[in-house]
Amino acid sequence: MANHIEDWLPELAREWNTKYEKLDDGVTWAIDVPFKMKDETFRYQWVYVSYGVGVARGRDIYDVRSKVGDYSPLVNLHGILQEAKYGYYSAVCIREIKREGNPIDVMYVQAGPLADHVTTYDQFKFIIDEVGGNADILEEKFFGGVDKA
Repeated sequence: MANHIEDWLPELAREWNTKYEKLDDGVTWAIDVPFKMKDETFRYQWVYVSYGVGVARGRDIYDVRSKVGDYSPLVNLHGILQEAKYGYYSAVCIREIKREGNPIDVMYVQAGPLADHVTTYDQFKFIIDEVGGNADILEEKFFGGVDKA
């Protein structure tokens, strides 16, 4: 299946009037998804998109994810899982990352649709918007609004 990130992400950034970039590893892209608030201001949430070749039982996927916040035992998991029901293409997960050489558990909203099921720009846009929107809501509601790390 064809990887459409290099075509669709710049088009999406133009449509949303926001910034995007190809990251150093050359595989992952990032887009700063805008959300219009009730007071007409905007909040932004970074969403990262990669193309995984053969990673889903030999099939390609779009790996779409957005950081919510650092996990700790004080995180309201019940509340987060209740909010997670609003995701249709996405799920809440914990991934371990290294920060300053130390392992840290970080909560993300992610989607990993099969590439051959994402056949249009509008489908791609919907998934990016959902992942960013759900991550932004969880970050605001459970982590104080801005990821500081």
